Amino acid sequence: MKALNSKGVIIMKNYYDVVIIGAGPTGLIAASLLGEYNIQTLLVERNASTSEIPKAILVDDETLRVCQNMGLEKVMERVISPGGGAEYFADSNSTTPFAQVKPKIGRFGYYPRNKIDQPEFEKTLYENVKKYSSVDIVFNHELISFNEQRDKTSINLHNSETNESLMVSSRFLLGCDGGRSTVRKLLNIKLMDISNKADGSSFEEPWIILDLKNDDVKTRNTAFYCNPPRPSMHAATSKGMRRYEFMLLPGESEEEMLSDDVLEQLVAPFTNYKKENVVKKAVVRFNALIAEKFRFGRTILLGDAAHLTPPFAGQGLNSGVRDSYNLVWKLKLILDRISDESILESYEEERRDHVAAMIKLSVNMGNFILTTSKKRRMIRNTAFSVMSVVPPLKRYVTEMRFKPKPICTKGLFVDIETKEKDSILGAAIPQPNVLFSDITYRLMDYALNNNFTLLKVGNPDSIHFPEFNKELFTKLGIKEVTVLPSSYLPHEAYGETVITDTEGVFNAYQNKFILLRPDRYVAGIFTSQQWNEFFGKLENTLQMKERMVIKESSLQHNIS
Repeated sequence: MKALNSKGVIIMKNYYDVVIIGAGPTGLIAASLLGEYNIQTLLVERNASTSEIPKAILVDDETLRVCQNMGLEKVMERVISPGGGAEYFADSNSTTPFAQVKPKIGRFGYYPRNKIDQPEFEKTLYENVKKYSSVDIVFNHELISFNEQRDKTSINLHNSETNESLMVSSRFLLGCDGGRSTVRKLLNIKLMDISNKADGSSFEEPWIILDLKNDDVKTRNTAFYCNPPRPSMHAATSKGMRRYEFMLLPGESEEEMLSDDVLEQLVAPFTNYKKENVVKKAVVRFNALIAEKFRFGRTILLGDAAHLTPPFAGQGLNSGVRDSYNLVWKLKLILDRISDESILESYEEERRDHVAAMIKLSVNMGNFILTTSKKRRMIRNTAFSVMSVVPPLKRYVTEMRFKPKPICTKGLFVDIETKEKDSILGAAIPQPNVLFSDITYRLMDYALNNNFTLLKVGNPDSIHFPEFNKELFTKLGIKEVTVLPSSYLPHEAYGETVITDTEGVFNAYQNKFILLRPDRYVAGIFTSQQWNEFFGKLENTLQMKERMVIKESSLQHNIS
């Protein structure tokens, strides 16, 4: 039982392994993952509850895979509308799109585009976090300062309800507190624009955001209207609401453009405007920014605190989820005294390039698809006309193959041999439907655990586990899973956990071992003959043999 005061508010401990500032999706996912590992965690939110304001409206297949691995796949069905594509129209009077995105269920087991209502999404994550006895959650508390010392970080919080200040300590501090991050400001880490605009200016686009309930438009697809001078879009969310977005043009007054009269004119081509159906109206500025660095000592930035992505590719929230999934298992290795803190260098190594690629994709989509330039519009329309009649180019667009793949070129991976062109080393492993020993088909991750997993792929008579020291397996919690070719039934005689690859996803890796990290990225691929070499290099990669000396330091960060 958690200790409560007379008002039912959690009495905080003096010390936690991890303190998270910010209870948005990134912080809630991080708290859930830490809870799965029974890591003592404090989640701090300055507001009175999770957000009631609709923000993001899309989650992708990678985020849903993370939710699945937290045991939330059934619960999420209530707050997520799966699938749905995107249609691009020349203007608001067009009825035939000049381009379409119609993605299928992808390599990770889910649709790449899924509609959400973010307030409900956050509430669902919050309810999940509450089940962990190792995670305390406090609302109405604001970060004031923190002081990183040799063996702990002292964190000064302010309770806005009681006007009291209090101090807690932790080993790690995670800044998940959004685009206006207090953690980032206290560290004096600057945000850099990476939009690469021709004139050298920063990317900042103001857009009118309007969320309507009881809307007349019924299409599941997101519709983009690419007409100069005012590009616009609308998209369904998961609760019968619809989001409308309109570019705010130079010289226009925000206050005037948010008036009911103007909003009625803007949505007139699509729906009837009723004031009582307005859930949210605001002008939001879209940016393309990334922090100079994601980590300072034992303080780490995640989500919008580390990077801000325009919404045109629907990847802002999803990038924050990837941050949490990448980081938390590394914190566990450190807290379990298996690895030293130097492995945290891999967090930025593995995430920065992918985040930057997502930001640039979003900027380019906005510039190309939603341009106000007539010249660019003509080039765009010609390009899509060509794509529509060339099958490979058409599939590239309709199946969202333009989305940067979740793959790392450096980080916590072991490359025994020169990496082949299409190798899955350093990439998120696909998640096909596989046949289990109870003769049911399920997604592959149901055979894995939340630690490392060793896949033994191929004919069970041709590949064997060598004699080896089990100590490393025990330390890392490695689970052994046998992956059989499609011609075999997954009989328990072949191992404790046996699945059959009926889709042939792993045909190229027959008679090999594949080690998966807890975040489902491929840490290494090797043969029986390379066993000792691989695990020797893995120990070095995870810094399991030597302990780095932590220099004495005292770093004070205060709000000025």
